[in-house]
Amino acid sequence: MGEQIQQYVNQAVLESEQNGINKSGNDATPWLLNRIAELSGGNSLTSNIALLKNTALVGQLNLQINSQ
Repeated sequence: MGEQIQQYVNQAVLESEQNGINKSGNDATPWLLNRIAELSGGNSLTSNIALLKNTALVGQLNLQINSQ
């Protein structure tokens, strides 16, 4: 699945460049995430949610380690 998601990312980035979205700053990330979700039929959302949860867990562990 990772390789397929990367292909969607590459396609979305190319489309953003073609449409000038990559130059609009704050609009680029939400547009890219939405486009990747469209291209993947929603499968990228599962990956993004898992990534966010893992990032939060690492942050919590880091806080616990540093507070000791």
